[in-house]
Amino acid sequence: MALFILFIVVTAVIFEVISLRRVLKNVTCTIETSKKVVDPGEVFEVVTTMENNKLLPVTSLRVCENVPEEITYAEDELEYDIAIKHNKMSNATVAEWKTYLMPKQKLTKRVPVMIERRGRYFFSGATVYGGDFLGFSETAEGYYGMNEVVVLPRKIECSAEIEALGGFLGDVSVRRFIMEDPVLTLGYREYTGNEPMRAISWTQSARMGNLMVKNYDHTLEMVVTVILNVEQPEDEPDNELIEKSFSLAREVCEYLEEKGIRYQFITNASAAGAVGLWSSIDDGLGANHLMTILEGLGRATYTKTDSFAGMMEKVILTAEQGRSHILITPRRLPAYENYIRRMRYMSGGEVCVISAELNAGDMGEEVKAV
Repeated sequence: MALFILFIVVTAVIFEVISLRRVLKNVTCTIETSKKVVDPGEVFEVVTTMENNKLLPVTSLRVCENVPEEITYAEDELEYDIAIKHNKMSNATVAEWKTYLMPKQKLTKRVPVMIERRGRYFFSGATVYGGDFLGFSETAEGYYGMNEVVVLPRKIECSAEIEALGGFLGDVSVRRFIMEDPVLTLGYREYTGNEPMRAISWTQSARMGNLMVKNYDHTLEMVVTVILNVEQPEDEPDNELIEKSFSLAREVCEYLEEKGIRYQFITNASAAGAVGLWSSIDDGLGANHLMTILEGLGRATYTKTDSFAGMMEKVILTAEQGRSHILITPRRLPAYENYIRRMRYMSGGEVCVISAELNAGDMGEEVKAV
């Protein structure tokens, strides 16, 4: 009996020594997110994959994932008991949970989460603590990675702004119909369903086997420049007005997409981590064009890259005849009026001003051609 007990003790000591030296050796941990761009409150998954590639089990694992402070769980009951804690040493928010791994086991944990506020958020790896065989001590190992999730501006449903914008674009369309010269045709393109029947070329349609419409010169087609301003008086900054401006910019661009109207996007807002020149996006239409703008709005900060005056001087300098403009701004200040008049004069098109400061009841008077 004594020999058996001695054997058990010696075996336990051996396993303890081995586990202290190799508890996290050949243990891997990766963290990914199921989506990279989401709407506020949209559910996505944080996928954590842990794998034990050795022949010994890891009996105790404590995983501390670095997560955004704003994260919330989409379900009341989760498969794992997860605690959100603040790490004072790293000044980071961590999601802590525990598990174990058998030899050659691969574990995949999928947790549904959401973030309510617009912005750029990071899931930057984890620190894994492996317990020894007897549970007396832990060994830590950092597993680093950078997963970014961009939360888009919140949608504004059924707003007075878009109702007024629809009237503005309708008036522009009517004026173009009256003035349009069908002789100035650059070519032909496929019919999308948004063009009027009079624009269909039946000769080209018969030749191509698809409905084709005339592609007029840009001065005859409705083309819009969307301008987003984030400048505010230094003595009265209001970040919520800028947030509403971002939402309004999203609403305007989605509306133009819905109506099939090509548009350019110009802004003096900086965008953290944006790839390419986001502050000026050429005329376009389609899902990729829209997503480039929306992702930039999700990344946008409250910092301006240029003054309103500087931005408008560039817009006025390159203004094309027949182009209409939509200006979105936190506040409509008296100093802006001269630039708006000059832009209208240089382009010969209308200017629609949308001010985030006004409430829905007043918006109908403000969102109009000037």
